[in-house]
Amino acid sequence: MEHCLGSGFAMTPDLAGQVDWLFSDMICYPQRLFTLVSQWVEARAMKHALCTIKFQSEADHNMIQRFLSLPGSSIRHLACNKHELTWYWEGPEITEEGK
Repeated sequence: MEHCLGSGFAMTPDLAGQVDWLFSDMICYPQRLFTLVSQWVEARAMKHALCTIKFQSEADHNMIQRFLSLPGSSIRHLACNKHELTWYWEGPEITEEGK
C-alpha cells in the first residue's frame, strides 16, 4: 500500500500502474470525474472502482448515462446521498495476455 500526496486528478494510470480498487469522493463536476475514470477503464488499470458522482442540484441524466455506458458499471442512490450518486465499476479479469 502506498500513500501519495497531491491532486487525485494527477494520479493517472501511467503513474500509478495497476490497482485493485480506485476510490473517489472528490468534490468535482461529474464530467471531470467521468474523464478521470474513463482513463482508468480504457487503460485497463483497475479491477474495481467506487466513486461518488456529485451534482450541484438536480441529477444530470445524460451524465448518468455516460457513466452507465462504461461496461461493468452500476449506479445507486444511497441513503445518505443528497445530490450524489454512487458509481460502482467492476472490470473483466485482467491477465498478462489481456494487457
